[in-house]
Amino acid sequence: MEFGGSNKRVVVVGGGAAGSLIARTLQFGADLVLIDP
Repeated sequence: MEFGGSNKRVVVVGGGAAGSLIARTLQFGADLVLIDP
């Protein structure tokens, strides 16, 4: 893990249609965590 980097951190809660779409869209532009309860 790098500190001081410019990567955004995004947490998406819910892996439904909208959650999956936003996770797929952001996967290369941010550090992404998808939580599907």
